[in-house]
This record gives sequence, C-alpha cells and structure tokens, in this order.
Amino acid sequence: FEDVASYCEGVRFYGNYQGRFCYEGVGLAADSESAAASFLVEMHEHGYKIPAWDHTDSLGLGVIVAWREDVFAGNMRNRKMDYYKQDEIKQHLLDYIADNYTTNLDQIDLVDLHHEAFNQDYYIIGTYQATQWLGDRAFECIEIIKDYEQDNFGQVTTDFSSPEAVVNMYTYIVGEQVVHDWFESLEAAA
Repeated sequence: FEDVASYCEGVRFYGNYQGRFCYEGVGLAADSESAAASFLVEMHEHGYKIPAWDHTDSLGLGVIVAWREDVFAGNMRNRKMDYYKQDEIKQHLLDYIADNYTTNLDQIDLVDLHHEAFNQDYYIIGTYQATQWLGDRAFECIEIIKDYEQDNFGQVTTDFSSPEAVVNMYTYIVGEQVVHDWFESLEAAA
C-alpha cells in the first residue's frame, strides 16, 4: 500500500487515520478523489484487490480517503455507523432521485447529488416540526454536527438554538453517508 502510494502521482501515504464519527483506519492523502481512484487502479494492477475507500474527509485543497484496517486483513465486515432517522433520510434521497433523474443513473456525480438533495432546500421548515423530528435525540444530533463541522471547517457554525438549523445540518451530514451507500449499491449491482 505504502510502496504503491510512493510512486502514484497526486497521492501520499497518510498512515493511521482517525476521522470524524470515531472513524479509525489507514489513510491516503490525495489531491482529489480522482487521484485516489487512480491509486486504486494501480493497487488492482499490482494484484491487491482492495475495495473503494469507506471514508472521505476534505482537506480544503485535497482529500483524505481511508479504509478500515479489517479491509487489509480480508475481513469485510460492515462497520458503518447507523444514524438516527437514517432510513428516513435515505428515503428522502431515493425520492429526490426518482423525481429528478429518470435515466442515466450512472452519470450522476456523488458530490453534486449530495449537494442537490441535501443542500438546495430545507429538509424541515418550522421550529415545532424540527423539535418534534429531533425528539429526545437533539443532543446526539448536535454532537455529530459539532464533530463534523470542527473536523471539516475548523469551527462550529450551526446555530444550536435553532431546531430547524440542527435538523437541516444533521440531515446534510447523514446525507453524505446515505449518498455514499447509494453509490456503493450501484457499483455492486453493475
């Protein structure tokens, strides 16, 4: 892994990586996701059949992609986090895709889809509706938002006094995982 990374353009071996949501794995710093994808191709050409990364973090001008260590041991257990209301948020994505993409699903860009489905409009409008949606899990959602924003932006900007803002940022964050999972299911079906 480290040797292949040493001669692939646009990537650098990162080593042990601890990301948001208590993620732990082996990281690769890359100029872009396409550079990381080229690294995967090189790995496959050298006989190392590792899957696509299961974690991505933005670095401003680049990305870190990472794999859980059990990928390298041949143990492909699914250890993804289950989020509060993840199924509902997934259904929102599927409804968005059905309403906006009737053909060429393989042409959809992961980043664009996430932005369009979870950042172009409010997921919930109204303080009462947002409070009801959060229920007794508001502090859990706030903690996830704090970790995400600190890790990705270096500061926390969401107004936690606004239930609407909490729900909308939380669904944006969980939406990343939901979109990633959807793309993985497309790849597995191909």
